[in-house]
Amino acid sequence: MNRLKELLLDEPEEIESSESENLDYIEVLSYSIEEGLENASKKLKVGIADLEYEILERGSPGFLGIGRKPYRLLVRATTPKVPTEILELTKKVSKGVEVTIPQDVDGTFKIRVTKRGIFLIVTKPKGKGRKVSVQEVLNALYDKQIVNIDQNLIQSIVEKASGEPVKIGEWAPNPEYDGKMNIEISNDEMKVFLTLIPPRRNGRIVEFDDIMAELQKRNVVFGIKEDVIKDAVENDKFNQAIVIAEGRPPQNGEDAKIDYKFRIEKDIKLTEDEKGRVDFRELDLIENVVIGQVLAVKIPATKGVPGMTVFGKELPAKDGKDIPLIPGKNVKLSEDGMQLIAEINGQVVYAKDRVNVEPVYEVKGDVSVETGNIVFLGTVIVRGNVEDGFSVKAAGNIDVRGSVGKATLEAEGDIIIKQGLLGKDEAEVRAGNDVIAKFLERAKLVEAGRDVIVAEGIMHSYVDAGKRVICNGKRAIIVGGRVRAGEEVNAKTIGSPSFTETIIETGMDPKSRQQLIDLQEELRVSKEKVRELSMNINTLQNQKRAAGGKLSPEKEELLLNMLQEKESLTIRITEVEEQINEIKNYLASLESKGKVAVQNVIYPKVKITIKDATLEVRDEFKYVTFYYEAGNIGVHPYEEAKVDKEKKGKLF
Repeated sequence: MNRLKELLLDEPEEIESSESENLDYIEVLSYSIEEGLENASKKLKVGIADLEYEILERGSPGFLGIGRKPYRLLVRATTPKVPTEILELTKKVSKGVEVTIPQDVDGTFKIRVTKRGIFLIVTKPKGKGRKVSVQEVLNALYDKQIVNIDQNLIQSIVEKASGEPVKIGEWAPNPEYDGKMNIEISNDEMKVFLTLIPPRRNGRIVEFDDIMAELQKRNVVFGIKEDVIKDAVENDKFNQAIVIAEGRPPQNGEDAKIDYKFRIEKDIKLTEDEKGRVDFRELDLIENVVIGQVLAVKIPATKGVPGMTVFGKELPAKDGKDIPLIPGKNVKLSEDGMQLIAEINGQVVYAKDRVNVEPVYEVKGDVSVETGNIVFLGTVIVRGNVEDGFSVKAAGNIDVRGSVGKATLEAEGDIIIKQGLLGKDEAEVRAGNDVIAKFLERAKLVEAGRDVIVAEGIMHSYVDAGKRVICNGKRAIIVGGRVRAGEEVNAKTIGSPSFTETIIETGMDPKSRQQLIDLQEELRVSKEKVRELSMNINTLQNQKRAAGGKLSPEKEELLLNMLQEKESLTIRITEVEEQINEIKNYLASLESKGKVAVQNVIYPKVKITIKDATLEVRDEFKYVTFYYEAGNIGVHPYEEAKVDKEKKGKLF
């Protein structure tokens, strides 16, 4: 029972240590492994990360403290122990402190004569260094003419070698032999230099208080380096000029600056892709900004900080100069006057020390390798052409005074193409409002949220308009391709004498109509894929049954993948069918009846669809308008399209 109490109350302790296979190890008792490793780390003088351990006897917490049993661990150090002195030096080196690792250093001694008495300081040697002998000290005392010293005391100090000063006698004043000091002050009164002259014989050293008194006598009151003075006195830095006081030079304030949050210089930077090719279309010459965006921040001027001489005389400093922050066009100044803020979306431009935001970006010539692609948060005006392979994207309008090739145009407003589009079956034009062009030839897609208005012709192009497609100039014609409009298609001529197949659709939302077509195609492909998967799954399942319910791992994985793919496709088919029904219901609910009007002639091989009624023209019709009537398409006299003067003025 007494032994149990001892185990409960006594702290675990180190049992024994040894060395084996050049690895230090120790046995410890502890009530947790963590505690045991911490104790072993201290004993072995290595980090916990450098320890490995083995549990000799597993501990137990007992019940309510009764029966508590400590762990018995065998802990090894996986790295050799490093002396504490070396570890401390290593820490200093890791912090960037230059140190010299001592090897064998002899012991030292120093005799200091001060007003408080005569002191002896003896230090121990390091490594295999030589100890200080009593005779050395006695000889030095004799040289200094210091007599009547207790030799037993000297011997005791030498043996202890504590490194601390021990008083061995009283000081007898003798100014002739005392140390001297020389203090000089620079002409600009910014530095004080101290030169210590060593004492002779039994003279005393110049002490800290002596120097401070002399500085006070010289009226030096600012920038005194007390630590430097103490170091010079304690380490006998004789016969060298040391700066012991230093004034503070004045610091002029910094001038105000403006931190521009955009590129002031428009340097062209060409970047290569992973194959080393340079895309000359992406030149990034335009820097778009949005309303409310901070364009520049003023960094205010700072106050100057006065200097001070060592005599405490103040040296004036200049404050930094202020500079005005003046807003340019479509730019406002923040309430605190420290920021320039954009008032509109557009292009930020720095000119004549002003920051402006331009709502219009103008290309003087062509959109080509010289300009790169254009992306602008306002209106873009192109004085020349848009060449093949380039794009223009604008949050406002796009006005091309020349022609457009195999390019991409996208605008939230209108798109105007004065000289027409030669698309080469790849051009894409998308406008949030109207598309107005002289002609459209072989466009992959022309899409307008409202009207598409063309002067001369739409040839072999795919055109979608939210409201109307109007092609009624002097030589206006729609031939080939497909033209869709929500409300009306109105043209001088549709089709050609050579019976070119031309598709005209109205009375429906073109985007929804296209979405319906795409979904119907996806549904067809998905059902065909499910049919193929079902056949392959049946084949593998039959093979599995014939083999007693087992397949090769490769076929099992293939069967699992096909079952998962079939399930995903089945879910998708259901989703697509629901979307198709929704679009059909939406198209059926549209109030617009739709019409197709032809002022001159419509030729055979033109297929007209109005809502859900279709008519394939087999004979020529002249001066007619086709309407949706009771599920069929009826023919009426021609009705002229109404185009406001503003839209006509943009092109004609």
